[in-house]
Order: sequence, then structure tokens, then C-alpha cells
Amino acid sequence: MTRFRRLYYDNENIHQLLKEKASEMRSISDEWQFYNYSQVKAKRLLEKWNRSENE
Repeated sequence: MTRFRRLYYDNENIHQLLKEKASEMRSISDEWQFYNYSQVKAKRLLEKWNRSENE
């Protein structure tokens, strides 16, 4: 009985660790998406400014 209980708690701990890691990966993904969006936005602004200077 105690062995099964220990396995249950081990599985619960592993499940909790996986949830934390998934949350961490999501936040990293969100940061990268924001970074990429910012890069694209900055590039478009530069292109717009360059066009307006050339006109």
C-alpha cells in the first residue's frame, strides 16, 4: 500500500513539475513573440521613415 501511495505522490510531483515547465515555456514563447513583433514593427517604421526622407 505505501509503495502505491509513494508512486502516486511521485506522479503528482512529476505532473506539477511538468505544469511549471510548460508555464515557463509559454512565457518564454510569449516573450519571443513580443520580441519578433517589436522587430517587425521597428523595421516597418524605419522603412516608412526612409521612404518619407527620399520623397
